[in-house]
Amino acid sequence: MRTYGSPRVRFVVALLAATFFFTGCATLTQKAPDRKADESFTEAAALQASLGNVNKTLVTFKGIGTISMLQGERKQRFRAAWAAKAPDQLRIQLMGLAGQPVASIACDGSHYYFLTHNDGKLIKRRADASGFKKFINIPINAQDVFALFSGRPKPPNEGMMARMEKDESHEAVLVLWDTEEAFQDRIYLDPRRAAIRKVERSKDNGRLIWRAELDNPKKEDSYNISKRITLSTGEDVRVIIDTERFWANPDITSDLFVISSPLN
Repeated sequence: MRTYGSPRVRFVVALLAATFFFTGCATLTQKAPDRKADESFTEAAALQASLGNVNKTLVTFKGIGTISMLQGERKQRFRAAWAAKAPDQLRIQLMGLAGQPVASIACDGSHYYFLTHNDGKLIKRRADASGFKKFINIPINAQDVFALFSGRPKPPNEGMMARMEKDESHEAVLVLWDTEEAFQDRIYLDPRRAAIRKVERSKDNGRLIWRAELDNPKKEDSYNISKRITLSTGEDVRVIIDTERFWANPDITSDLFVISSPLN
């Protein structure tokens, strides 16, 4: 009968100990950190924070202008008025050229509403990731629309990571990767890296979800506002929002963002 004191057992124990020791050393001996990668992540985090402070005190706004919707050969243009309240409340009124109400679209943070005035038909559904897709064929939500009007990136969450990349012209691009919702935002900036000019949201597999182009920046009530926002899906669907008048931080009550059926 062998005991732990036998030469054979002592040899096996010593061999296992040596294997554990050297394996542990191999595990602890890791590749040196990539300094350029660390600098990129640090730069991205700082830029994300800086952009998040753009128009930071803008919490409500109202605007009037036009909204054009293009899908294939079909084009519709409406007079429009809108109002919004951070972070995810939005109301849009579409009117015909003669000023008659055509449709009302809203989000109160928990539900989306769509009312057609010619027949009084109201659609109401719970808020989800598809946002306004059922109404305008673009899966963008009210929170993202508010962020675009405000010139800020999507509010960060714990699952969001930031890094820097280069575009085709070697200009810096801020990439925000949302690990919770499995999508990426590629944010293209002006030469000073102080304002957003384009946002492309895509799935992790690279498929484009929507694109937003911010043009014609102007100073409005001490805020920098893009007077034209173009939303698209990369296919044949586009929505162009042109702002003619803009009011910053007006008093808005939350009941504005709830639409009830006129038949009630």
